[in-house]
Amino acid sequence: MEDLDCAIVTKEQAVKSTPDGDPARAMFLNNLGNALQSRFEQTGSMEDLDRAVVTDEQAVESTPYDNPARAARLNNLGNALQRRFEMTGSMEDLERAIVTKEEALKCDTAQPSIRLTAASSCSDLLISQRSYDRAKPILQAALRLLPTVSPRELRRSDQQWNISRFANITSRAVSLSLADAEDPYNTLQMLELGRGILATLQLDVRSDISVLAASYPDLAQQFQDLRERIDSSARTFNSRSVIVDSPVTFNSAFGSSIFVNTYRTSVKQFDELLLSIRSIGGFENFLLGPSESELRHLAEDGPIVAFNISDIRSDAFLITADNIRSLHLPLLTSDSLEHFGKRFVTAVNNRHLRLYSHSLREVNVVLQWVWDVAVSPILDQLGFTQMPPHGEAWPRVWWVGNGLLNILPIHAAGYHDSPSLKTALDRVISSYAPTVKSLSYARERERAARATIKEKAILVAMPTTPEQKNLPYVKIEVKDLGNVLSKVSIDTRVMWNPTRTDVLSELPKHTIVHFACHGHSEDDPSQSSLLLEDWKIRPLTVTDLMSLNIESAKFAYLSACHTSAMQNFRLLDESISLSSAIHLLGYPSIVASLWQIMDSHSAEVTKDVYAWISEEGRLDPRRAAEGLHRAVCDLRNRTRKQDPLVWAPFIHVGI
Repeated sequence: MEDLDCAIVTKEQAVKSTPDGDPARAMFLNNLGNALQSRFEQTGSMEDLDRAVVTDEQAVESTPYDNPARAARLNNLGNALQRRFEMTGSMEDLERAIVTKEEALKCDTAQPSIRLTAASSCSDLLISQRSYDRAKPILQAALRLLPTVSPRELRRSDQQWNISRFANITSRAVSLSLADAEDPYNTLQMLELGRGILATLQLDVRSDISVLAASYPDLAQQFQDLRERIDSSARTFNSRSVIVDSPVTFNSAFGSSIFVNTYRTSVKQFDELLLSIRSIGGFENFLLGPSESELRHLAEDGPIVAFNISDIRSDAFLITADNIRSLHLPLLTSDSLEHFGKRFVTAVNNRHLRLYSHSLREVNVVLQWVWDVAVSPILDQLGFTQMPPHGEAWPRVWWVGNGLLNILPIHAAGYHDSPSLKTALDRVISSYAPTVKSLSYARERERAARATIKEKAILVAMPTTPEQKNLPYVKIEVKDLGNVLSKVSIDTRVMWNPTRTDVLSELPKHTIVHFACHGHSEDDPSQSSLLLEDWKIRPLTVTDLMSLNIESAKFAYLSACHTSAMQNFRLLDESISLSSAIHLLGYPSIVASLWQIMDSHSAEVTKDVYAWISEEGRLDPRRAAEGLHRAVCDLRNRTRKQDPLVWAPFIHVGI
């Protein structure tokens, strides 16, 4: 406290020593206001809080309207007023806090992160007061700002941190639009704009531009040159090699600085060109996602269900070949999702023999809840009310999760201890997609990969891993897989206990990749990894995988634990995992896992899936979802039907 008291005295002296017209005075006042509020938080002195409000007011008054710092000072004033409202209940202070933060949002010259911070806290206040009409335009303005808070020129770790601070803006904005019965397609576009932002940055530099090339070939070539330059540089920019491991010399630091500046220049040129293209008639939505007709066409193989869950309401967008509509899910509340989500995570992470029966009960309770509040109403609405008759094709559904729903096995929802077939597994074939736009990208890449003349497969096998449990069934899995692939004349290379560098160099040369190894999920999702021979020194991470661009990619099978798991709950809508990384680097169809899988079961499921997708004399990745569905159903029937801990972690991602 002595230090804090001294800091306040020193800041007061700084203010007194600075003339009224000096630009630095506003900054010193702002700093003094922050220090006074800090002392209030320590002592509870209302005198300090009152002084903080007055000082913050003076800081704002001393800052010109076009000064970029004005938004931050307005936000600080709003925070002080909000804190005083919380202490006194003064509605005048609450109203002034809201107005002040609204003004901060409108400061066009300020950093987007500052404006978003103000918008987020302002919407919190309005929603707590049920002032939804007033909160709606604030959230919609914030949603439009979201993509700018994580620009391409930032390192991925910084992009993730920025996005994580504003996790609920998108879902709230969408909820308020749905509450006002706005057009479902336009509202879905809002949802896509604010979800999977980091994935969208990658899709922008990898998506098909043939339509642009047909109309404006020179512009398309310029765009292609720039995005290839960015794409090839991104791996270096986001890797650890930019941060020099050896002692930094002048030359190495200078060279690194030149590279970063060159990269950022290319990024700026790319973004400017993107805006220029979107100013051309007919290209207003260039790379912004599928149109309404394209979305319906995308759903011709089966409905796409995109969830939106907030503390206001929860809904599901149902995209079919006929229309796009929304379904209100009143029982799927954010509080209940948090409650059941925590129970699920605890159960999955505590599957030791002593706790297994308890964990199993917990997981079944969660899956029954997901069925009752979400999956059953959706399948009923789509007309999938019973198991398809024998001999008929099974319907497919693509699930696009939201928030904590992303960690739950939607495909396994239901009552598995009942003969009533009240389960998703007994009615539909399920696949997942990080976003609707990523599903469109997957179809685009699948069409492009069809032209590949020669199929080549690479099998990455780790029966032993340094400091990890051995995986004895990996050898059986690789042997069975080799037999299947040889029957369909696919050139296959097996890499036993390879290093990260070995795998990264070989992946672009093959159309099919199969990993049989340990997987590891991290709180920083970009550092989640597949454990190879040198994983202790250089793990094969999500960042490594996303830096690749495999034009001829067709199918990836991640026979490893936790390859679709996500631990950072503030980044769930970014869907950053090993499977999504593989998906975005070009593989349109992926088999992955949500949690730990048993070595023996993994080998069984792998054999069944590959046998099914190769049944017609050639390997057809488009049959992977059906193959996995059959394999999981067989595993469920062979083991304990009511034990989803065994069979539910296996999932399909993509088309």
